Amino acid sequence: MKLRSYVLLVLGVKSGNLMRNKNIDVARGVLMLYIVAVIHGVFWLELIPRPYSSVLLFEMPLIFLVSGYSFALFSRNTGFKLSLSGYFKYSVSRLTRLLVPYYGYSLVCVIAVVAYTGDINMEVIRDWMNPFIYGKVDPFGLLTSHLWFLPPFIFVTLALPFLSSVKLPVWSAAIPLCILVSILGNYFDGNLVTPIFYLYWTWVGYRLAIDTKIKPKLLIAVIAIGTIALILAEYFLDVTIDMQSNKLPPNLLFFTFSSVWVSVFLLISTFFKSNQLAFLEQSKLLKPFVARGYSIYLWQGIGYILAINICEFLGLSDYFSWGIAIGLTVLFGIMFSPLEKIRWRFKKA
Repeated sequence: MKLRSYVLLVLGVKSGNLMRNKNIDVARGVLMLYIVAVIHGVFWLELIPRPYSSVLLFEMPLIFLVSGYSFALFSRNTGFKLSLSGYFKYSVSRLTRLLVPYYGYSLVCVIAVVAYTGDINMEVIRDWMNPFIYGKVDPFGLLTSHLWFLPPFIFVTLALPFLSSVKLPVWSAAIPLCILVSILGNYFDGNLVTPIFYLYWTWVGYRLAIDTKIKPKLLIAVIAIGTIALILAEYFLDVTIDMQSNKLPPNLLFFTFSSVWVSVFLLISTFFKSNQLAFLEQSKLLKPFVARGYSIYLWQGIGYILAINICEFLGLSDYFSWGIAIGLTVLFGIMFSPLEKIRWRFKKA
């Protein structure tokens, strides 16, 4: 059985009938839980020293891959066709869903920054209102650390409707991507690499949902070659295997690292049946991240800052900070999640 059939099976989708399914939401919720509870707990609280902790940084390519897969389901379910009016409605709907919750978060951050500094600076306010700058002034250190995600996600969201026209085999398309990453990273602003890098993984998810056929044996080869490349890079090249340093902007080493992890998870998915994941949507641990994942993601900056300061005041360890931060982040995310509902929804004609 080819990989696409395996992936469709684990996601609860029959070939030729791409309907919205709960397993997509479960996958997204698990990834959000992983980011808030594991990634930022480990990195922001320095619970595991680098570069050892950087082996955990596989989440973002998977987030974008799931987004691409989800868009394929959206297109099939709504009958979405790329036209001027359709693209306008789609863009307004998706951007309001992204930006309205962001502005709620940024407004609270502006109030916190002004209260802390005692300076009502209009430039600071303008920066926070711009999602592509997201607040240059951050006296607390963690208000903006996770917001780098927003500009490339906006770019990918606007580019998604055009992905259907790109029909290259998934892994062969990695070759021009690597060339482009090298050129942009070496000769232009390295930040241009980030949205292009994640657009590729979004496109991979889209192709997996539509018609790309990849055999598991090929993914085993990707894992083997990628692992060898990482080992050789560590011992023979003047590079760091600290993936946090390779991540922003992503370079070729981070692409190799991401390819290995994505291949691993796609292979793991072949061992699950379609009815083994849907029940997780209603679990008490995962349900908030499934239903309100984006809001929870936004509010983790404030959640972690408050937890760190509370535990420093009480003389508690970082592990207490970790638990309190997760609790506060979920609480704030739930409180402000109604902002996600303020959007223009695309309706099938």
